[in-house]
Amino acid sequence: MLSQLREYVDACFTALWVQTHEPDEALAEIRRMAADNGWNLLHWDAASGLNGDGNGDPLAAVNALPAIGNSEQTGLIVFRNFHRFLNDIQVVQPLANAVVAGKLTRSFAVVLSPVVDIPVELEKLFVVIEHELPSKETLTQIAQQIGTEPGDLPEDLGPVVDAANGLTRYEAEGVYSLSLARHGQVRPKVVWDLKAQAIAKTGLARIFSGSERFGDLGGLDRLKWHAQLAAKPIPPHLPKGFVLVGPPGTGKSAIAKAMGNEMGLPTLIADLGSLMGSLVGQTEERTRQLFALIRQLGRCVVMFDEGNQQFGGSRDRHEVTGRLIGAILSFMQDSTSGAFFVLTANEVASLPGPLMRAGRMDAVYFVDLPGEEQREVIWGIHLAKYGLGVDHVIPSSEGWSGAEIEHCCRTAAMYGLTLDAAAGFVVPVATSQAVEIEALRQEAAKNGWLSAERPGPYTRSGQQTTKARRQVSRPSNN
Repeated sequence: MLSQLREYVDACFTALWVQTHEPDEALAEIRRMAADNGWNLLHWDAASGLNGDGNGDPLAAVNALPAIGNSEQTGLIVFRNFHRFLNDIQVVQPLANAVVAGKLTRSFAVVLSPVVDIPVELEKLFVVIEHELPSKETLTQIAQQIGTEPGDLPEDLGPVVDAANGLTRYEAEGVYSLSLARHGQVRPKVVWDLKAQAIAKTGLARIFSGSERFGDLGGLDRLKWHAQLAAKPIPPHLPKGFVLVGPPGTGKSAIAKAMGNEMGLPTLIADLGSLMGSLVGQTEERTRQLFALIRQLGRCVVMFDEGNQQFGGSRDRHEVTGRLIGAILSFMQDSTSGAFFVLTANEVASLPGPLMRAGRMDAVYFVDLPGEEQREVIWGIHLAKYGLGVDHVIPSSEGWSGAEIEHCCRTAAMYGLTLDAAAGFVVPVATSQAVEIEALRQEAAKNGWLSAERPGPYTRSGQQTTKARRQVSRPSNN
């Protein structure tokens, strides 16, 4: 932040917006820079006024701006949480006038705010600077200051610091202390729990907390293999992610959620619908907040579930939605974010065209309904999961999805039915959406999407033949 601030001051950008969740720390850093450079610095907030004069009138602070600097000395007024007053034209217009005049007097307005909420009248005058959250080195120092007794800290602080990455100093101090109070030691899980709560409060995304692994899912062998490769890339190259397309219930969402656990990375489930705001600039601000969350997590899996709906649901999109999609696609290409993106979809007509182009993502996989061998594995997994008998006779399940097989097992266990009886509650998607599935298969073959089951592109001739099986072996607990 400081290097950017210095550059903008030298270039005489007289309106600076510092986005920060640590205003006290940001103010302390600006004060040190002002002292080092001989700048005249004042601070205003609604509670204490201008340098503690008790006058919380925002207009009075704006009117003081022209006199803070001159041709011989740079002057800055730091306005804390000033965005709360920028819906009043009687404040906005004098601030705009003072910012323009400040180029002659070297008087700078610096707004500290947790959000970027600049009224349209001031948009072209302000430049935005992001105040960095604590580095891993700082988070390590905080942990060492909190854990002063033997055993307070684990031998390897790396997992704790990785979990705390993206927290403010205040949050890190609090969660380290909470973990000590609960467990007598600073533990990564407590830190992750707090971070998950903080992310959930934004309404933009949530951290997936399930324990699913690839072994809990039948089939999709080629996709699993590729994901395991992506877990251990050779630096400096980082994988971008996958697009998973296929009929409902074929395991796209389940395997996307399991990828984070397999890769040893947190999984962030993003909700693009929550980014859309009714006010001017709200969508863009929420999008920036989502990007900040992803950067804070560092290496992570970001999941866009049912992306065909999240990306607009139609080719005819609103202009704002189009800009949102463009911003997200650009961010997905940003290798510095460290994020691995997984987008699932039941159809592709409404997906952004650029997303499906070669090179945008590492692969587009077609996840078809499971073949005979895959269904056998899936039956075995769910017989064991729901405690059904080893020699249970299973019904004919040709064309069933993995979700339908699980539903049959769950229904049988829940009501004490045979699997044949429980099968009466299943309406296979292969029947209800036969036309749509066939069209999707043709699309996959035409466009050369990769097969989730075997090496190479998906082909209709490569589908496994299917026939009913009457019995399945329950997997060993070993």
